[in-house]
Amino acid sequence: AKALLINTATQWTFTGTTSDLTRTHQGWGRPSARVARDRAANSLVVDQGVPLTLNQSAVYNVVVASGTSDLKATMVYPDPPGTTSATLHRINDLNLRVTSPSGTNYWGNNGLLAGNWSTSGGSPNTKDTVENVFVQNPQVATWTVEVLAAEVNQDAHLGTPATDAVFSLVVTGGTAQPA
Repeated sequence: AKALLINTATQWTFTGTTSDLTRTHQGWGRPSARVARDRAANSLVVDQGVPLTLNQSAVYNVVVASGTSDLKATMVYPDPPGTTSATLHRINDLNLRVTSPSGTNYWGNNGLLAGNWSTSGGSPNTKDTVENVFVQNPQVATWTVEVLAAEVNQDAHLGTPATDAVFSLVVTGGTAQPA
């Protein structure tokens, strides 16, 4: 539900890191059930059904059609509580990477502190348990969406005997295809 709410929220318009409407001040926008309903036909939803162990990844292909205004990918994961004395309160680290048909990489949250659209390149987000890639006027063809388990230090999915972590992923703006 959290990934769906964030992915289909109506974003606040802002530019620059000093705006009062930045993500750190106002979050990801205003949730919209209408946007979620309207985008449902062109959505991929993964609801904590894929446990990942260290260095594993889950890969999804999403086909973007002509005239698509945006491609949005949102990944969230539950994380065991950190210690209060730690400088980094995250225990495990899952990363979101979206790759365009031409090979351009977009890492989760890259560029989203200063505006509404992701910037290409950058590096994996090692801090947040919510990661987004928002691409305006995406290239028509098949995009690759990956969730990578960079650190699994503590079991976050007790339903399996392995030390693993699960995630939720919502991708709107494209039709899911077999990976």
